[in-house]
Amino acid sequence: MGIKLKDKVAIVTGGGTGIGEAICKKFAREGAKILINGLSGDPIKDVAKAIADDGGEAITFEGDVSDEAAARGCVDTAIKRYGKLDILINNAGVLLANAETDDMPIEMFDEHIRCNVRSAFLMTKYALPHLRKTRGNVISAGSEGGVNGQPRNTPYGGTKAFLHAFSDGRRRGTSAIRSARQLCRPRPDRYRLDTQGNRCGRCQGRESVTELRAVRATRNACGSCQCLCLSCVGRCQLCHRRGLVGGWWDDSSEKRSRGIG
Repeated sequence: MGIKLKDKVAIVTGGGTGIGEAICKKFAREGAKILINGLSGDPIKDVAKAIADDGGEAITFEGDVSDEAAARGCVDTAIKRYGKLDILINNAGVLLANAETDDMPIEMFDEHIRCNVRSAFLMTKYALPHLRKTRGNVISAGSEGGVNGQPRNTPYGGTKAFLHAFSDGRRRGTSAIRSARQLCRPRPDRYRLDTQGNRCGRCQGRESVTELRAVRATRNACGSCQCLCLSCVGRCQLCHRRGLVGGWWDDSSEKRSRGIG
């Protein structure tokens, strides 16, 4: 067990799977006590058991924190059990559709707002009084889609842009609370090039050696794309925003421009 978060108390929404599950387990290994939140049917008890088996401590709270009573109850449960709160991770969220704006069902738009925006607002609202006492942290899961927009799911990108601005406003508003937005972007150390099989580190697809080396030779990749094939570089929003790649993936026609520079 680590000591970086020793005796800290953290709430992680959407902690039953994926990124939320990984956060819960990592925080617990660093000594934090975790409240794992998830919806009915989410394997939050399995995550809590895995943490306990690894020597950590975690409790669960089942509920939809986009509901006011559930959000308040989630925070109250952590305070009742541990007596304080140091960290709130607003991780819960959804990405529901792949469609142009005029084809997006209104009910899916409403669901994005409810799950991505309302849940983070309510959890932050009810956590803040306790976080002020501990000079704690609020961390919300952001996305590059909140900076550049999300092609074929504009509501999702809009909700992430809200979280960015919401977190920035919170950080400037109260000096006693540290507020951060974690942008989700590729990391080069996750995408190691398989030199023997000549596979892209992200999609595992095969490209020619010339093309793979061209990305590095030009030094025009954003730094997150150094181990990616041109197909994946062409889909990188960082590269596209900075004008480093002369093309963007067209999901409707599944065609791309392969130019660089």
